[in-house]
Amino acid sequence: MDASTIEGINRDCKLKEGTLILVGDEVRFQPPPDEEFERLECALSRLKERPGVKFGFIGNERDSNAVLKPPLRYIAEGSSLQIAALANAAQADKWTVVMRASSPDGLAIVQFESGPAMTGGQATALLDRIWKKEFGDIAFGMAPRKLSDPGDIDE
Repeated sequence: MDASTIEGINRDCKLKEGTLILVGDEVRFQPPPDEEFERLECALSRLKERPGVKFGFIGNERDSNAVLKPPLRYIAEGSSLQIAALANAAQADKWTVVMRASSPDGLAIVQFESGPAMTGGQATALLDRIWKKEFGDIAFGMAPRKLSDPGDIDE
């Protein structure tokens, strides 16, 4: 792959400057957040046609200092003790507990969301504890949204 090929893909797919660059023998793809999907799809399909391309995505990390908009929303299920410990930890970390429920058989659920001014970095602390099974082997995932809720779908 050479620089003229990269320039041609950038031009033909109408990518913003710096989205696709060649560094040595590696193609780097760093689209701005507002780039149109069709343009990115065009570039990816053109790159896939080339054999032996070394390819890397750059800059896909979430800004840990950015306030989460829309808020992250999760639901967890486990024993009453596990869910109580998780709900307490969430509130201590400034998450909002939206709903808790328990059943006579000892199972419980909690729905919680990131606080109004919570950043990605602040949210990571609790999420890391969950993934490390600090609260046990609970069922955990994104909570559904009401159709009337504003904002984009969580990632």
